[in-house]
Amino acid sequence: MRGNESRAQSAIEFLMTYGWAIVILLAVVVILFYLGVFNPKTVSPRVCVLPSGFACQDYKIEGSDSVRGALTLVLVQNMGHTISIDEIACSENDTPTYTSVNEELHSGDRITLNANCTKADGTTPPNVDEYYSGHIYVLYTDEETNVQHKAVGEIAFRVESASATPTATPISTPTPPITPTPGPPTPTPTYA
Repeated sequence: MRGNESRAQSAIEFLMTYGWAIVILLAVVVILFYLGVFNPKTVSPRVCVLPSGFACQDYKIEGSDSVRGALTLVLVQNMGHTISIDEIACSENDTPTYTSVNEELHSGDRITLNANCTKADGTTPPNVDEYYSGHIYVLYTDEETNVQHKAVGEIAFRVESASATPTATPISTPTPPITPTPGPPTPTPTYA
């Protein structure tokens, strides 16, 4: 009889020890969820990858009630010679709707391009706070050869809410007139 009580006590101690460990582990997981560690809005990657010769210096996709899926892309051209950016598009599908640009770009120069991103159907823009993953299409012409090319890149970004540009109202404050302050008297020269 004594052996069964000893085994029962060992089993209860075993379960209590692991029970506390599981309770602590669950508490840590709940705290991490509360802090937003597992929130998709905080862990979604920002990606902008273009083929060799182009670089994304900065970019964002914005949305509001009136305009949704507005891409702003700061593109750097590093091909070693002058090109002409003809058109740009942003879409999840392979047949995007292009926006005309028609800007000449020298090697090392950058340009800010704007387009409207669409989902896979080609017409629906992404919503605010939605994670968007699609393609950037840049049609450009090599100025040396006059041949048109298409560069296709990848973009992934959480659509931001369009921020309204604040309008500053100038406040005029009168400035007091400047009055000279008297200094030490200037000695008058004497001649002998």
